[in-house]
Amino acid sequence: MKTLVIYGHSSPEQSLSNAAIVAELAKLPDVKVRTLAEHRVNGHFNVEAEQQALVEADRIVFQFPFNWYSLPWILKQWVDEVITYGFAYGEGGDKLKDKSVILSFTTGVQAEGYVSPTTDELLLPVKQTLALTQIRLEPSESSNGMMYIPGFAGDKDEVQAKALAHAKRLAARLK
Repeated sequence: MKTLVIYGHSSPEQSLSNAAIVAELAKLPDVKVRTLAEHRVNGHFNVEAEQQALVEADRIVFQFPFNWYSLPWILKQWVDEVITYGFAYGEGGDKLKDKSVILSFTTGVQAEGYVSPTTDELLLPVKQTLALTQIRLEPSESSNGMMYIPGFAGDKDEVQAKALAHAKRLAARLK
């Protein structure tokens, strides 16, 4: 089964946890990672190329840091430009129908920071958007307390270990 990982980190060069997760997933057979920050030209995505990558995949993983209670801006822009009428929904818009999708994300704070509302509740608009495309949304994969800013927040080794554990859990689901 071909898996496409849409890596939606706005600043992937500054990532520790998401970069580690994506690096591990890229080692799996039949997994292709698409780093969105590398696919913008003049501030936009090549919609045809992005849509073709989606069509070729059997399963899609959205890998991202939970950012300001939602998707990072780059992933939101990608959704706005790529998930279009006639392609993903509306008349003739069935290209994503029945594809399996996993939201895989990290949060900077511990799980206790998302008691009410929960991350699941905060992601309802994203899930509803995906439901419009007739995909099969699988349970999310998430890890909390993943913030590492040198000299300011987090323990690098702890965050790295949690990222590798996240990647291992997700990889087991992709086999």
